[in-house]
Amino acid sequence: MHGVYAITPTGWAQHDLLQACEQVLAAGVCALQYRDKPVPDRRLALALQALCIDFETPLIINDAVELARQLGCGVHVGRNDAGVARARQRLGGSVVVGASAYDDLARAAAAAAAGASYVAFGSVFSSTTKPAAGACPLDVVTTARKTVGLPIVAIGGIHAGNAAQVCAAGADCIAVVGGIFGQDDPGDAVRSLRAAFDVHASGQPNPAS
Repeated sequence: MHGVYAITPTGWAQHDLLQACEQVLAAGVCALQYRDKPVPDRRLALALQALCIDFETPLIINDAVELARQLGCGVHVGRNDAGVARARQRLGGSVVVGASAYDDLARAAAAAAAGASYVAFGSVFSSTTKPAAGACPLDVVTTARKTVGLPIVAIGGIHAGNAAQVCAAGADCIAVVGGIFGQDDPGDAVRSLRAAFDVHASGQPNPAS
């Protein structure tokens, strides 16, 4: 888990979503999460999985452990720490199991102990996807990077203009919904996000600044 982690928006027509996801995958993301509330569509999950296989990119499904088990892909679980242990038990030791830690380092440590592959902190900025999400200061991300012992994913309101701040805070990965799928060209948005991440990683000054 390193780089740009794309998360699908909800409410899109299947054709439009698949087309956008193909652009996103072609632009180069480290993972694609299929998120659809309240229940993911199995046919759409299969179509996304086929795309991810074509681009050799992991597919992660939000919350739906049994669907993830059926498809043999990863899963991301939310507030219930027991969900990490259950997911790990159901999916086995080699499958990606991500966990939301919000702004809680103790929750992140519990998820790590239960077998999580990565932990996600957010919302690091104001989010249009989850406007009611609690705030997570970037210094929590910095502390987590030093203490949790797992890849750290930051999420919430991240776009090309602020991605470098999140990378500088210590995030291994930036998870993005609107900053990718809310843009006119989702593939170009991914490339811009990757550039911000890569500029920080190289220690070079940002030419856009």
